[in-house]
Formats: sequence, C-alpha cells, structure tokens
Amino acid sequence: MQMKVLVAVVVATVLLGGCASTGSTLPDVPSTIVPTDTPTDGGSSTSTTVADVEEAEETTTTTVFGRPVAAPTEAPPFEEVTITSEDGVDLYAQFWEGGDIAVVYTHKYDAAAAGGGGVRPPQSSATVAPSTWALAEHSLTVLAIDFRGHGLSEGTYNVKESQLDMRAAYRFLTDRGFTTIVGMAFGGSAPVMADLSAKDPDFDLAGLGMLFTPLAETGFDGKTALSALDEPVWLVGIDVGSFGGVTKRLEPSVQNLYDRTIFPPVPSGLQFADVYGPEYLGRQLDFIEAVTNR
Repeated sequence: MQMKVLVAVVVATVLLGGCASTGSTLPDVPSTIVPTDTPTDGGSSTSTTVADVEEAEETTTTTVFGRPVAAPTEAPPFEEVTITSEDGVDLYAQFWEGGDIAVVYTHKYDAAAAGGGGVRPPQSSATVAPSTWALAEHSLTVLAIDFRGHGLSEGTYNVKESQLDMRAAYRFLTDRGFTTIVGMAFGGSAPVMADLSAKDPDFDLAGLGMLFTPLAETGFDGKTALSALDEPVWLVGIDVGSFGGVTKRLEPSVQNLYDRTIFPPVPSGLQFADVYGPEYLGRQLDFIEAVTNR
C-alpha cells in the first residue's frame, strides 16, 4: 500500500447484548413510495434523468430465483474497531473476522447528516444487518463502517470524502493480510464505490454488489464508472419508484455483468424481509462465492 492507515482496534469482542439488535429486519428496502437521495455536497446529479428511467422501465423485469438463507436473529460475535482515514477522521466499524474472503459492506447515506444542528442520522453499520450477520455466519470476513457524520463515526458527512472512508476500510483489510475483497454497497454508496473502484487501482475489488441504487446518484456518474470496471458487477433493484428503472439503465454500461436482480413489489401490509428476505440473503452469498471461486 502506498499510504498507511492508522488503525486502533478495540480489543473486546462484542456480543449481541453490546450492540443494537435489529432482529430479522433487513435494510430499509422500499416497498411502496420511494424517496430518492439528493446531492448533499452542493453538486447536482446529471447522470440520471426521468427519461432515462422511463425508457429503461420498458424492459421486462428479471425473474427472481435463489437459495433461501434464514436471517440470523443474533449478531455473531464481532469486534468494534476504529479506523482512521487518511485525512484524520476516526471511523467506527463492526468487524467479523472469518475466512480468507473479505467483504466491505457500506450503508446508504442520509441527508440528515448534512443538515447540521447535531443531528445524527439513523443510517450506520447497524442498518445493513442482518446481511452482514448472515455473511459472517457463512465464514466470510465482514467489515461494515459508519461513514463520517453517521452512526458512531466522527467528522461531517460529505459524499466525496466518503470515498476516503471506503479506502480506509479497504486498507484496514489489506493491512490484515486480506487480498480478496468484495464490495457490497447499499443505496447511494453504490455508485460512489463504483467510481472509486474505477479510478483507484489500489481499490481492487473481486466483485461489486450495487444494492438498490437510487435515482439521484449523489452526484456520481454510475454509468461512466461501470463502463470502466472489469470486475463482476451485480445490480439489485425493486420494481417500485425509480429503483427498477435505474437498475435497468445501468446494466448496458456494465462490462462484466454477474446478474441483474429486480424484485417485484412487496404486497401491501408486508415488509421486504417478510417476502424476499431469505432469497435476498442467499443471492448475496451466491454472488460473493461466484466472484471469488469460494
């Protein structure tokens, strides 16, 4: 690595009683009305238009298949770690050390983080459980960070500087000897991770899962980034609001498409986890195992 990242590790292993439990709730996946992320760094997102999405939505929806994986009801034991980014921001992260394959798992951004007034948004490493729990239970090494200005991390949220957070997470893993790393990026963090992977040769992913990318891509051009990536990419969406359309619009730019998965809408009165949770978790494992030959 060209640049070393200072890492302070809290030695104690944390059990479920020491962290927020989300039970069998999956990350906040839209089921009815979908609010889209908006740029919070003063820029504007010009890479996606309503016309793009409407044109893409004419494509037939992908049928969903996959092995079911039950959502863990408790978090496997993990370490709480502090990772210092190259610009000196201390980031909180949850770390499960398992096998040789490592996963960097990022949560979506929250505009409240940029609103000032001491507001701490709900999005954090805890909100991507039980996906992280399920991967850890299947002998994967998993690192889930709180972006700056989110959760327990220091700093002020800035979408461009969040790439420094991703780089710090990646280097935390490489400093520990991991050489095969998969990126799983939720919401607006997905095109940002794609952009970083396309531009930074030291951020070398074995594969990238783009999970429920919103219409407004936080100012990053996902199409251009994907056209420059040669690693396998998995696009995941849902046929609600713009999410399905964005997934279809991004697909032609992918150089090495692993799969495009678009979940049908969730029936009224049910949650995504109730209907598609086990399949969603199973497909995450399928993707990681396929791109790493595990």
